[in-house]
Amino acid sequence: MRQCGASTPTEVHMDSIIEDQRRTILAVDIGGTKIAVGLMLARLDGHGRMQAMPRMLRGHSIPTGARQGGEAVLKRVIDAMRECLDAGDVPYPLLGIGVASAGVIDGTGSVLSATSLIPGWTGMRLREAISAAFDLPVSVVGDVQAHALGEALWGCGRSLRSLLVAALGTGIGGALIVGGELVRGAHGACGHIGHMPHPDARGIPCSCGRSGHVEPIASGIGIADNYRRLMRREGRDAPPVDGGEVSALAARGDEAARASLVLAGHAIGDVLGGLVNAVDPDAVVLSGSVVRSGRCWMDAVNEGIRRQTLGILERTPVLVGTLGSKAPLIGAAEALCSDRSNEAHTEETSHESAQ
Repeated sequence: MRQCGASTPTEVHMDSIIEDQRRTILAVDIGGTKIAVGLMLARLDGHGRMQAMPRMLRGHSIPTGARQGGEAVLKRVIDAMRECLDAGDVPYPLLGIGVASAGVIDGTGSVLSATSLIPGWTGMRLREAISAAFDLPVSVVGDVQAHALGEALWGCGRSLRSLLVAALGTGIGGALIVGGELVRGAHGACGHIGHMPHPDARGIPCSCGRSGHVEPIASGIGIADNYRRLMRREGRDAPPVDGGEVSALAARGDEAARASLVLAGHAIGDVLGGLVNAVDPDAVVLSGSVVRSGRCWMDAVNEGIRRQTLGILERTPVLVGTLGSKAPLIGAAEALCSDRSNEAHTEETSHESAQ
């Protein structure tokens, strides 16, 4: 890594931010399919909070290699971050590292629990390992929570107070934002909407080890599995396809592919409609690769939401995220700034009390 004016990373003290409000942040998004890393430029106010959406200076992604297990994935994460840092100059001092990770993240920055998408991910002490590797402050949040933060503060939800966010990709996750803050829940697990039950998934195993959840019929993997089940039911051999290829087949008129998308859309729509009744958000935000599945999928989602919501809530807007794959990186950077600002405020308050 080359940092202008210094040969090694420099931890930034919050009382220096007023002097020069520009800082770089290394952000990483660890998902079941890929690891994305970005070096971001942030402009902070006098309290260490972001004044504007951070700008990506450079970034890259690599396959997660999830089947290799948790230890191997963590090594790939650290290697990918080093590669990003070493790819060029770091124009302003590094504030720290923001991590968006698959799984439920506890208060120590460790993975409290995770599904089978990354074997051995549960128990990984991410903050400790990454902080030791780079000698920098590290903040860790769930990947979908980071995605939601990005959209809520700098994307399609910027003018709204509360958002119910659904991230639909390899798996399904969610998050609830109220007043610009994540609702984490007692165990940090708030938002796991992929593990809500749905009758059409009855008997179908889920990545969490249970069965009957919406994820295995409405995620990208689930859409492909729906297609294979429908083809077998019709006595036909199903080609090896993923969710994106099923969407392409549907666009070309394949009825089984279209039915697979409609099933997925109705299922996640039903779940979201029920959740709208429970939390009454200003809007629902859809993001992730599955959102690109085409009109028949989106129509099915909207129909599912409408048929489940109470009358007074049926006009709740359904928005599509605007930040794309940058959302979790932006959210992870935001979480780092927020954590460091809160730490500085706590230290300042403690100092004043001691006097």
